Amino acid sequence: MEARFGDLPGMKVRAVDFVHALVSAIVFVAVALGNAQVQGCLFPDAGEGFRDVFMNLPVALGLMSSMLFMIFPTTRKSIGYTDMMPHKEDGRKGGAAPELSTASV
Repeated sequence: MEARFGDLPGMKVRAVDFVHALVSAIVFVAVALGNAQVQGCLFPDAGEGFRDVFMNLPVALGLMSSMLFMIFPTTRKSIGYTDMMPHKEDGRKGGAAPELSTASV
């Protein structure tokens, strides 16, 4: 059992994970507010300038968040994902696949 969960300290939630979650939630809300039906429901008396801002906001936030995620990447793959497949210990670092030789026929 220890071999399966030996890297638990490496799976701790860090500050970059909270920032990633917060930025993702902000982008989700911006995309939702970009929908004309949502705008009409939440802001029925909004002016044309307000609607223009909310139509362009998802593009701007998506661009900024993508740049932020490229500068500060996270190594998490998804919620609850752990690599529990057994790996052979053959002395190589990083678990790289063995080199394949191509034989010409």
